[in-house]
Amino acid sequence: MERKKHIIADSLFTAFILIVVFLVNLFLVEQFDTKTMTPMIFVLGVFLVSWQTQGYGFGITSSLISVLAVNWAFTHPYWAFDLISPECISSAVVMLIVSTMTGALTTRLKQQEKLKAEAEKERMRSNMGIGLSVCKTIIKAHGGELKAKNRPGGGTEFSFALEMEETDDVE
Repeated sequence: MERKKHIIADSLFTAFILIVVFLVNLFLVEQFDTKTMTPMIFVLGVFLVSWQTQGYGFGITSSLISVLAVNWAFTHPYWAFDLISPECISSAVVMLIVSTMTGALTTRLKQQEKLKAEAEKERMRSNMGIGLSVCKTIIKAHGGELKAKNRPGGGTEFSFALEMEETDDVE
């Protein structure tokens, strides 16, 4: 169920970003009569999708949709697909490679950061175990006892008791 929610959320996010990128490009073409920024803005959209979604699928899908959108709306002949002319094919291939690589690298970077965080957590856990063992050894060496119990709200409560010798030396 949780996976299904992520897929729906990632799909909606991808659709939203691609629509916004398409509309931004339409605005720029209309207002400034320039198409030079179009591929870069679509690659930025692919980057955002890859950064915010899980896995490679949404990044690759947004790359393909971006290439088709640029070919359909922003290259001659406008509002038609032209996958025959060498200029359109070469620009589509270059954009697909760049956007796919951007998406894949972004996804891989996220995965590496997640692994790094998990490794750091594990390192912290292992260090705490050693510290507890050292404390227990020291307390036992002094004739004491270390106790642990679960706390009702979560976590663990540690306590220890040491034997005290009575001495007549009081200063």
